[in-house]
Amino acid sequence: MTGELRVPPHSLQAEQGLIGGLLCDNSVLDKVPPMDDADFYVWEHRAVWGAATALVTAGRPADVLTVAEVLRQRGQAIGCGVDEPADSAEAAGQTRAYLQALLESVPNAAHATEYARLVLESSRRRRVIAAAEALSAQAWGKGQVDTDAMIDRAVTELLRLQDGQGGYEPQDLQPLSLAFIDALERRASGETDAMPTGLRALDRLTAEGGRRGEVWVVGARPSNGKTAFSLSLCRSVARRNRVLMLTQEDSLQMLTARHVAAAGGVNLADIRNPKHAPDNMWSGVTEGIELLQPLQVSMCDQPSLTLGDVRRHVQHVKRKHRDCAMVVIDYLQLMTGEGDNRNQSLGALANGLKQMAKELNTWVVLLSQLNREADKRTGPPQMGDLRDSGDIEGAADLIMLLRRPYLLSRKEADKPLLEAHVCKHKNGATDSLRFCFDGARQRIGDWADDEGVQ
Repeated sequence: MTGELRVPPHSLQAEQGLIGGLLCDNSVLDKVPPMDDADFYVWEHRAVWGAATALVTAGRPADVLTVAEVLRQRGQAIGCGVDEPADSAEAAGQTRAYLQALLESVPNAAHATEYARLVLESSRRRRVIAAAEALSAQAWGKGQVDTDAMIDRAVTELLRLQDGQGGYEPQDLQPLSLAFIDALERRASGETDAMPTGLRALDRLTAEGGRRGEVWVVGARPSNGKTAFSLSLCRSVARRNRVLMLTQEDSLQMLTARHVAAAGGVNLADIRNPKHAPDNMWSGVTEGIELLQPLQVSMCDQPSLTLGDVRRHVQHVKRKHRDCAMVVIDYLQLMTGEGDNRNQSLGALANGLKQMAKELNTWVVLLSQLNREADKRTGPPQMGDLRDSGDIEGAADLIMLLRRPYLLSRKEADKPLLEAHVCKHKNGATDSLRFCFDGARQRIGDWADDEGVQ
């Protein structure tokens, strides 16, 4: 009916049952999914849940008396009139009575997990309604509206809800510290949140590889191996995680050929001209394709990408495959952005990609050209060599500049050498690394290190 006042989705019984179960058995908090006060519709339940979980988190018992005392200290009177002082004897009695009723609403805590599921589902539905109403208000608004940006924000919020993430809210240090200790213990026992690069020296420097939310910038002059390096990175990460490769230069067929050449150990020139290739090329191609089949790689060759395009492609992969752990963009200077000049434009793109990495929980590897000054220098390239650098340096968690000494020296001994100069590393040390580069087969590998590992 038009004009009908609709009550937002909620389950009063589920909220009561969950809180009653927690008061009955404090270990319920360890068994239910992460929840916060805002997941409860009834304000009294928000207050009680906040007080009870604060006690449990602090290692103290949460029962009718202790929770009532916390509520009194917070000035929150439950179950009494608005004019009643929160610290009065009457308010204290009403609060205890309200908590006792919650405790007695369930015979035991056996169904607390199911109650939590119902509470969270209602909470998510309310958030969806709020996002839809916000989108509707913006769409009905007057004046200039960036429709693409409006849709992008809405899709991002809905995907966050789909992933079980609420909006950004301040978090207290105490529970964060406890969660940190748990994560640290898991990493000490062998678990990791890093995605290995497949290159020993780089994995050692970065504590086992890249992580979601990070932006790595890989810069190089043309023909210095940055695309081959990024494809090697893709294949390593894609063994366990979904990877998206966005190329603005190569076609999908060319990218596939590069992957097949590297995986099968085949000369790329033979793949491009199979009519004159040796017979053993076919066995290498077959082997390469077999090795590529299990890899979780998605690719797109849209030219002139905007920041909105990148976000939409990442969101598409997340919807289709339920995840997008890493996105590689080849390369920054071919993207289209807004700004009074090219420096501002690329800086805005770099900052936007950093924000996207955090919001969409993905690792961004951004390839970038270096300017010609890098060719005039006998030493390693520097951060200032990043072409139209803008704010790239500030947005990146790691900047690695590649160089093939052979292109300058033309010495045969330098031919297989690829230098990687890590000149910025927000969370670790910087260093100059060496890798083997096989351009014909598009392969990047470990260099013989001090331990004799090839």
